[in-house]
Amino acid sequence: MVTAVGLAVLILFAGQLIFSLLGITVNDLRVGGGLILLVLSISNLLFGDYRRRDPTSGGEEDLASVGVVPIGIPLIVGPAAITSILVSREAFGYIPTLVSLLINMVLVFLTLAASPYIGRFTGAAGSRAIAKVASLFLAAISVAMIRAGILGMIKGG
Repeated sequence: MVTAVGLAVLILFAGQLIFSLLGITVNDLRVGGGLILLVLSISNLLFGDYRRRDPTSGGEEDLASVGVVPIGIPLIVGPAAITSILVSREAFGYIPTLVSLLINMVLVFLTLAASPYIGRFTGAAGSRAIAKVASLFLAAISVAMIRAGILGMIKGG
């Protein structure tokens, strides 16, 4: 959560500068992020039961890295969140975007904190089913991001 909040706040205040220095547009981010999310969702749909990352096998350092990648980045703060932060800042300003961002991070934290209880309630089969449906939605969202990015590029954005 610390990684996700830190990156989100950095993007809010310095994202436009960082992206302009790198020559990256919001549409580039949409297409690139959409492709990454599409690969992740397809991988989870096809191989989610076979390929599990065991954070305990690599020692304490690997255990800590799971919180940063893939949980903090790109699952909590990924391309869609980064794009939303930039667009919201342009539309509503810094303070409303920051307040919204912090509220969302608290909700994510509460969900993650409750995940053991949710997992016990749904059971192993229910958790796998929810993960597959979520991956399907993630695939659809990623395609929408790619489409929006390409259409934005065509329109000259």
